[in-house]
Amino acid sequence: MLGQLKSVAVILGGWLLFAQLYPPKAVGGAAVALCAMVWYTQANLAEQKRSAGASAAAAATALATPGSSPSSSTASVEEGEVLLQRRGGQGAGS
Repeated sequence: MLGQLKSVAVILGGWLLFAQLYPPKAVGGAAVALCAMVWYTQANLAEQKRSAGASAAAAATALATPGSSPSSSTASVEEGEVLLQRRGGQGAGS
């Protein structure tokens, strides 16, 4: 993708800055390639946000589900304190 971006930059830069003549087909192809790269990048960023949001939601659900095993010791301590408070006992921080 970077190779295409370089080619587009060279063609469009030469055309815009130096008034170099290129066939309309070359300029149009460079413009289409540039638009396609922007669209592809936007689609990838949106997909990454969706997958990150789904992962965060799944992790939050797993921690909130009773009987689930937390993956970190901090979460384990916090869950233990909550359970003790529900039973009328005191947590480790009290």
